[in-house]
Amino acid sequence: MRSSLSTRLAPGLAAAAGGGLYSFISSPTLVNVAFLGNRANSNGGGLLAQGSSITIQDAEFAGNDTSGLGAGMYLGHLVADISGVRAEGNGTVEALGYNSFSYSPFGGGGVYATSVSGQIRNSTFVDNAAAAGAGVYLAANSTLLVVNCTIADNFPGGVYTTYNAFPVEARS
Repeated sequence: MRSSLSTRLAPGLAAAAGGGLYSFISSPTLVNVAFLGNRANSNGGGLLAQGSSITIQDAEFAGNDTSGLGAGMYLGHLVADISGVRAEGNGTVEALGYNSFSYSPFGGGGVYATSVSGQIRNSTFVDNAAAAGAGVYLAANSTLLVVNCTIADNFPGGVYTTYNAFPVEARS
């Protein structure tokens, strides 16, 4: 049985950060969970985890959004062990006119990771939207391995790396 984390508030309202779950300096293990339709006004529409470590297995992140970074997941300053995740339809893009678009979030429709090590394996990032790194955004010295993953049909692009962030090995 899958646990579902959905914190839908009144229409137009959202959590400040970590719309579905906010984890700070802790080490959660999340198995067989779904983060569906959550929203955050700053970072981490579905999940915000910062400090320490996180393990995520067999999880779904769908329809989450944020005004900041990481519509599906925002990971910061931690060690991540992520497998069997499906991130789909996170973030939004709105046409404003000729060649003009509004994106939510700024970066990382599926996942935004800053100063994160560890790995994401056997996971799928599809149909997510963000200004950059619509599937996966790696920032600020992240050495997150992305192994055996499907990253497809994200708008406007699948993977973005910046600020000395490198997927050490990408067999995706």
